[in-house]
Amino acid sequence: MHRDDNRFFVDVYNTDIDAASDVVTPTGSITFNVALPGDWSEEHVKIEALSPDQTPKISSRFPDEHRLEIAVGPTLLYTSLIIKK
Repeated sequence: MHRDDNRFFVDVYNTDIDAASDVVTPTGSITFNVALPGDWSEEHVKIEALSPDQTPKISSRFPDEHRLEIAVGPTLLYTSLIIKK
């Protein structure tokens, strides 16, 4: 994860690769939390997802005032998330 003043960058990588058969198995859904600075609020947070394959479904919620929970649907190779305020 990387952060600047108005954005966080999170990359989700799939490492389930069978080298012998050269097959990549998609991940299951992945859920994680990001601690947000005090001046970020639920009304102003937007998440953009980028992926070289089909972009997975992204959902989010605020379990408390300064913590954002993000769920990323199945990912084949990787998904990059940009969390903006």
